[in-house]
Amino acid sequence: MSNYKIKEGKNPATASCFSEASKEELRVLVAVSFAKGISDSDIAAAAGVSQARAKSAIALWLAEGVIEECAEATVKEEFADRLRPCELMETPAKEVAESIRDEGLSELIEECAVLLKKPALTTEEVKCIVGLADQYSLTPDYILTLAAHLAAKNHLTAPTLRDRAIALSSKGISTTEDLEIYLKDKEQESSNEYEMRRIIGVWKRTFSAGEQAMIRKWFDTFAYSPVIISEAYDICVMNTGDLSFAYMDKILSSWHEAGCKTLEECKALRSISKSETKSSDTAKRGRSKSEPPKPRYGDFDVDDAFAKALARSYED
Repeated sequence: MSNYKIKEGKNPATASCFSEASKEELRVLVAVSFAKGISDSDIAAAAGVSQARAKSAIALWLAEGVIEECAEATVKEEFADRLRPCELMETPAKEVAESIRDEGLSELIEECAVLLKKPALTTEEVKCIVGLADQYSLTPDYILTLAAHLAAKNHLTAPTLRDRAIALSSKGISTTEDLEIYLKDKEQESSNEYEMRRIIGVWKRTFSAGEQAMIRKWFDTFAYSPVIISEAYDICVMNTGDLSFAYMDKILSSWHEAGCKTLEECKALRSISKSETKSSDTAKRGRSKSEPPKPRYGDFDVDDAFAKALARSYED
């Protein structure tokens, strides 16, 4: 249990620390002002931050002289530096041992060991996993869901799990439900990109942000199947001789605007467009044949004009 209170009197050294402090650190300060006699974890909960960030903020305000420990405080934790947002604080070996004995965390550690294909985890690996639960308040289900996802892609290591979990939680993806939705969306994007690469036969080139946006539009917004997108690609190559995302987008957008949902409907619309274009060309050619030739003002027969003028003079 750690007790803190706002330090009495003015400290000129603290004049700039308030403007430079983060929102999390300011929330911790407010929580501390109302948190006399409660634990650091309660302060973290009241401020809506992780325990690591709460302890880091407390260390800042102690160093700045804004707060001080009460005389009855029994525990004093010092931090040489403030923790960065995506950093775990060092967990003492004694706490690691206690975590292993904790029923809920011991099951989490065992499941992670199975996913990592190890008989047991090292102390450092246990620190990574326990830190996510204790310091970032991530549930065992959350950690195991992310671990299983990484394992399926052969990317699972304890440090990778730690870094990905911290990065996601910092983006507000901190519940199992949010994580599952996020991973599902990412899987769908990955599947769409794979299908697109298979259609156009490009496996190494990275798609630009604009190309990725068009791919999402074709697969997700238009809900077009790979066969329809493949048809648009064939037309694009036939007409331009090369891959053009912009040209494909015009084709697919025109089909979508026309309400085409199947390959047959897209082909039928294309046939109608071809027929109308051909009929228009035929009509233009027909009109040009039936019309009399236009006079050519550039031609002038001098002999003919002279003969006609001579004939008129005889008549006169």
